[in-house]
Amino acid sequence: MTDNKIIETAKACIKFIEEDKGNSSFVNIERIMEQSGISTQEDEKGGWFVPWDIEYENIIVWDFNNGAMAEVWRAIFKCLEADNKIMELQVSQPLVYLVDGKVLTLPLAKSLRQYKKPHWLPVVLSIQDNK
Repeated sequence: MTDNKIIETAKACIKFIEEDKGNSSFVNIERIMEQSGISTQEDEKGGWFVPWDIEYENIIVWDFNNGAMAEVWRAIFKCLEADNKIMELQVSQPLVYLVDGKVLTLPLAKSLRQYKKPHWLPVVLSIQDNK
C-alpha cells in the first residue's frame, strides 16, 4: 500500500465527513475507503479496534478489518492536525449503523465506565477547527 494512496484516501474521508455535517458513521468511512481502492476485507491479523479513548480501552467505537484501514484512520488524524482541525466523536444510536448497513457484534456500551470485555459505543463523526 503506497503512502500516497493512504493520504489521498484519508483526505477523501475528511472531505466526506466535513460535507456530511456531523452525521458520518464508520460505515460511511469504510465505503470511502473501498471507493478509493482500500480493501475492507479482514486480513490474517484480524480486526483493529478503535477505542473511545485510552481511559476506556474496552469501549470500542469501531473495528477496522485490516491494517490498511487502520493506516488510513491514523492518516486522517495527521491530515487534520496539519490543518489545525480535530475529529469529534458524538455518541449516537445503533439505528444509525443499522440504516447504514453494518453493526458491530459486541455488546452495547450503556455508559462510559470500565468494562472487562470490549463493548461497542456507536458514534458519528464530525470535524471541527481546533480552538
